[in-house]
Amino acid sequence: RKHYILHMITRSIESCVNSHPSVVDTLSQRRGSSSNHNTSTFSSNTFPASLNNIMADLCSREFSLFDGVFIASLMFTFGLSLYARSQRNFEDDLPRGQKVFMCCSAVKVTIGILLGTVLYPRDCDGTDTLLYPIVTIIVGVFWLLRGLQFRSKAAAQAQGGRTAMESNGTGDAEGYDVETGVVMGSVVEKREIS
Repeated sequence: RKHYILHMITRSIESCVNSHPSVVDTLSQRRGSSSNHNTSTFSSNTFPASLNNIMADLCSREFSLFDGVFIASLMFTFGLSLYARSQRNFEDDLPRGQKVFMCCSAVKVTIGILLGTVLYPRDCDGTDTLLYPIVTIIVGVFWLLRGLQFRSKAAAQAQGGRTAMESNGTGDAEGYDVETGVVMGSVVEKREIS
């Protein structure tokens, strides 16, 4: 679309310049008299070159923005892997691992969508494929699945802790106290001493 718009602007400027040569002469005289070092005149041949320069500048900005977000996304991935290793892959704190991975997956998928749509330099020469945005979304989905895995493990541990507190048939609770980690014994019935 950008090429088409720039092409239409170029054609309208060229037709305006070609239809009004007196304007071009007036502009070139003003330009020549106001600055001694620049005595060039306007011509219809300079407009496409200047538009190509503008387009090249826009493409350069788009590529640098895309590359910047790409590098930030790689650093985000590297940072999460280091953080997960420092927390021993959240073995001791599964609910926290779930929160971290699910939040990071939402950010990663959003970055992948942005890289594939808004930030993708489509109209520029040398545009790469959509490989990295797709890989970014896949990594985000993997992190989501990892967060769901942490949630199911935490639920299984919580369920296992509840079933450890079973009744022995006499109404006395025996089992492992999940909160304190202390093994609890049977409650002795009260008996009167005669």
